[in-house]
Amino acid sequence: MIGWTRCTRVQYEALGTKKEDEFYYISDEGILFLGEVCYGRKFSVVSEFPTSGAAGVVYINQMTFEVRIWSNGAWSTVGLPKSDAVNASSTNAQLATAKAVYDFVLGELAKIDAGAGGRLHPAVQDIAALKTVSGMLDKDLILVEDAGALYRYDAQSIDAGDDDKVVQGGGDGRWIKMITALTMTGGNGVSISGTTIALNADTTVFEFGEDGKLKLKSSALDGKMNVVSGAKAGNIASFGAGGQVADSGKVFGGDAIAATPDGNTLATEKAVAAALTLKTIE
Repeated sequence: MIGWTRCTRVQYEALGTKKEDEFYYISDEGILFLGEVCYGRKFSVVSEFPTSGAAGVVYINQMTFEVRIWSNGAWSTVGLPKSDAVNASSTNAQLATAKAVYDFVLGELAKIDAGAGGRLHPAVQDIAALKTVSGMLDKDLILVEDAGALYRYDAQSIDAGDDDKVVQGGGDGRWIKMITALTMTGGNGVSISGTTIALNADTTVFEFGEDGKLKLKSSALDGKMNVVSGAKAGNIASFGAGGQVADSGKVFGGDAIAATPDGNTLATEKAVAAALTLKTIE
């Protein structure tokens, strides 16, 4: 005669040898056994996994959504438990939700030091979206995609402007549009147009070196003479053995030799000729 027994999983396991003609209803799992053979439902929702399970039954933890089966006398995980947070304690034995990953990435981006003394916020589409950003700190950066520019938050700014260059957001400070381009063109001086600063320099003479510094081109002085420091106007130039130019300290004289000759004045041919002309002795 077949009998019926209602018990919990713990009570069932404690029975030891089960009767082959006895039905055991596991009340806390909703599973039916005939002896040690499971019948009926193949899924069991539990708040925690029992010490052992029944072959052919899929166990689902209603707290973590981990899925296990009992196989060869041991539990095997077929579905990793859900995790609502990603942090230093996370392991490969957990499955993070999409929201957990999003929150983690957003948090890590907010920690980035962008090299300007502040953090880098996730990009926004336009100025209207920029005005809704909150939680910013002094010197934080953000990319506004439609403007194609970075904005830097100045917590101390009280600028009255409210356009694409100075944006009043959700805090007391202002978002300030940063310069987005530096170019070198011909001409003189520096010009500013919108958010572009143009360094107006003769590109046949100047260039940017590999270190990013502006320098004189090596060919700029080909065929040219350097200015001689300290040279006196009207003095004659002299040249060294290597072609160096210097002020000789000497000048050309006039059409006649002076009554008192000067060692730093060179006589002209006309002056010499005049001095050598025979004069009549009276």
